Amino acid sequence: MPFPKLISDGLEITCIVTEVDWSTKLAISHYLPGDVTEGLSNIESRRPAAEAMLLTISTKIAAEATEAQALRQTLSSLGTAWVGMPIYSDEFLGSDAATPGARIYDSQKLIDLTVPAIVARDAALIADHTYAPLIVGHITQLPAIEPINGTLALCSVTVTEDSPWDFRVGVFGATSVGFWPDLQPDWSSPPKETPIVDYEFERIGMMREQVIDRTESRTRLTTEAGFSLITKAEVASLLSFYLASRGQLRPFIAPCWFAPDGGHDWPLTDVERANPALVLDQPSAQAPDIGVFRFSDDVLKLDFTTSTIAASTVRLSQVLDEVDYQGIIKPAPQRPARIFLYRVSYDVPGQVVYRFTTCWRPLTRTDDGTYQPAPMLHEQIEGGLDLSNEGLTLNSSVFDGNPLARFASNSLEGRLWLDVYECESDPINPDGAVLRWHGTVAAAPQTGRKYTARCEWLGGLLDREGPNVRIGPACNTCFMSPRCGHSKAALARTGIIQGVDAGAYPKLYSVMWDATEQPVSDALFPTAKVEIGEGESYESRLVLGPTRINQGGGWTGLRLDRPFRRPLSELIGATITWYPECDRSLAMCKLLDPIGWRARFRGHPNIPLVNLSLPSDNAATGGKK
Repeated sequence: MPFPKLISDGLEITCIVTEVDWSTKLAISHYLPGDVTEGLSNIESRRPAAEAMLLTISTKIAAEATEAQALRQTLSSLGTAWVGMPIYSDEFLGSDAATPGARIYDSQKLIDLTVPAIVARDAALIADHTYAPLIVGHITQLPAIEPINGTLALCSVTVTEDSPWDFRVGVFGATSVGFWPDLQPDWSSPPKETPIVDYEFERIGMMREQVIDRTESRTRLTTEAGFSLITKAEVASLLSFYLASRGQLRPFIAPCWFAPDGGHDWPLTDVERANPALVLDQPSAQAPDIGVFRFSDDVLKLDFTTSTIAASTVRLSQVLDEVDYQGIIKPAPQRPARIFLYRVSYDVPGQVVYRFTTCWRPLTRTDDGTYQPAPMLHEQIEGGLDLSNEGLTLNSSVFDGNPLARFASNSLEGRLWLDVYECESDPINPDGAVLRWHGTVAAAPQTGRKYTARCEWLGGLLDREGPNVRIGPACNTCFMSPRCGHSKAALARTGIIQGVDAGAYPKLYSVMWDATEQPVSDALFPTAKVEIGEGESYESRLVLGPTRINQGGGWTGLRLDRPFRRPLSELIGATITWYPECDRSLAMCKLLDPIGWRARFRGHPNIPLVNLSLPSDNAATGGKK
């Protein structure tokens, strides 16, 4: 079967295990993201964005008869399914798994092309089976099928790796960090060397002479060369060096491939490696034979023309001011990656905490928990003198377990508190993360499959009226606060739901109360709330009114402002908690505590609702004649 659906780590992966058309090339791009910012004097600031590579593999497959029909059906029904592509240029027998030079990629998942099946990298391999590293991702753009005749067709397939961390692909082979490996350009396509300077020329007005800006910039070299790699060891040597250099981020000593004066022998001797000043030109040299370079691009592409031969074009940029006069590379202006941790607390009984991170892999904070990678990132945190305006916009998308989905589904029963931590260390140290922002998620409107959440600093505390109080007939104390003195534990009553009147609206829930507690009656309290469940399943509803069903048996019918979300099968027999609500009136305070209400009530019942002592807005409608 050319397109089997295999299961690995809970993912159903459609694997492409057809023959590769080696008359065309198989291209693999290796992406190591990073941010490079250059100042006016060419001093760079470099920041990594990931700890592993992302691969994109493109190849042309040939399918005939039943395989061609399976290809058509697979592409038509693929949708957003996971796709697995073997790296055919790195096939090996199970008996050669540990043979030096037999493998290029150190992937977390292998595909057994003989069965087929997906196995872990450390699994026991069958000696006579053929294996290949597996790239798991998506086909972001469905390809065209090119029929050759009535049954044979060619199809160019590109799979972009965007799989979970446990499917990442690494590289075998060790390399000397800081020095270009022993690889020479293929002179069938001569290298290119370009001096780069960032002067900006501009003609202002009618002047003949141009104005020159950025005169602080200095000329630096960029060099480009093609390489032919004829063994897996050479391919692994280039890739492992690129990975060790973290793409564009780390500088290294390399020869200038165009050296008219003969240049210096490469590779360097052990003595020269220990003391680069012996061969490294002074930093002021504009055209050195050996200099300090870095990769110019965050993508390194390999084109395999056969299962063993690959071609690659490498571009390097000269790095200035990162080597002293003794030839020692200074600490590069490399800044650590900025990793953010998002801790969302669902403030309900049985509090639920969600933990997410922008890192590619899970991060664990001691005494806190594990933060899982998720599509979530906030916009810039802005500060100012008006602290009430220090909000935050959190961008996210639809995924399983996203608490922002509670806004769209109208299932939010409590506040969502958000803590934003920043981890800025290399290597990443989650325990060293610093709290950057704290507040609540006020709203999370959904557009398509994306959320744009508006968050308020400190939960909008600075927008509240305080410490002033309103003088009026209503009590100025929060119900069930320490100052009020009432407690939920003392007032709450528990009961068991016995049935639901599905035909009535609002629905009537029949509840039997504990025999030791007084049944809830019509005249007991005019306002009340009920709760059911805790944590993710917690729900609270406003009671519109209790109705006595069975005086002797303690049955009570509760009409709620809206039905519970859980199905009827889960409601029958579920425990419900009922407790009164306070409207801050004197009558309610007396009802709750007929004896001690004087010590609790902090209103002025003799003052009318319209406080005459407050200034009124007397707008003048007339003026002088």
